[in-house]
Amino acid sequence: MVQQIDVRGGGALGTRPLDNPVWAALDGPHAELAERVGRAARYPADVYAFAALADPADPAAWDDLHTLLGPATTVRIKGVDGVPEGWDVVGGGQGVQLTDTGLRAEPAPEAVRLGSDDVPEILNSSPAPDRDPSCPAPSTSAPTSASGTAAA
Repeated sequence: MVQQIDVRGGGALGTRPLDNPVWAALDGPHAELAERVGRAARYPADVYAFAALADPADPAAWDDLHTLLGPATTVRIKGVDGVPEGWDVVGGGQGVQLTDTGLRAEPAPEAVRLGSDDVPEILNSSPAPDRDPSCPAPSTSAPTSASGTAAA
């Protein structure tokens, strides 16, 4: 069994959602989007190349990920320190998690809450210099490389 994954981040996972944010999303608010087998989940390949494990230290979760992905599939996994034998690391890096520990949240009386009725005005307010204003807005889907793996 040889799998390729792109390992990003690191450190042991705790119990807070931001300790394992992709799993927290796929097991929570994005559950209806998730492709899932046991303790492994991923976004559909045409949505984004992130996958997650409930517990990267659990060999059964890696077995579930193998079942979910099939052979020779590359995905991005956050928050793992290493991979089991038979898996290949094809990238890596470190990130920074920003946290709000000192700001005071307070109302801004001049703020205006925007809604779906405001979208046309937003899209037409300042078109990109090289974009024809009569063309639809650019896609918000994740960029992909030539191989189909989501680019960072």
